[in-house]
Amino acid sequence: MFWSQRASCLFMLLVLPSYVPGLHLASFETDGANIAVSNQTGSLDNTIFAPPCFVDQVKTSELKLTDLYQTRVINQTYTARQVMIQAVVKNDCKVDNYPFLEILEVRDMNGYSRPIVIFNSTINAGDNIQIGGSWVPEESGNYVVRAFTVTCPNCLGILAPDMRLDITVHD
Repeated sequence: MFWSQRASCLFMLLVLPSYVPGLHLASFETDGANIAVSNQTGSLDNTIFAPPCFVDQVKTSELKLTDLYQTRVINQTYTARQVMIQAVVKNDCKVDNYPFLEILEVRDMNGYSRPIVIFNSTINAGDNIQIGGSWVPEESGNYVVRAFTVTCPNCLGILAPDMRLDITVHD
């Protein structure tokens, strides 16, 4: 992430790898009253202007780990067994087409984080979006799955409160 000061307003440019499938690179800019989100080419054709919402209005509302077939919620698994990490992003803001970036990661016992999903989209007022990805644990131990949302670079705090889920992996 790159931080800069411009016209006395803080803004953030997300620099993320372009090889992540489904990820659209975007820059967020603000004039204090609106947020502009431009696509990776910087063209204004796809720019979205929206009044800022509070950071806790667009956030992760649910986080769970399920077996591969999503038939049951689990809190433990085994090495080399694929599981699904699922999150729900909820928009309590009254703005349609509001931009957000959701990140799902797994953190091991040593504090090393591995991103599982980086999802960039927009969400309408009152809507929920389910996001998920698979994970195959390589080592046994205790892990923390975290989900957090980046929504409003003009608000107090950039990230909405994260959600955490403790996972135990057995051999």
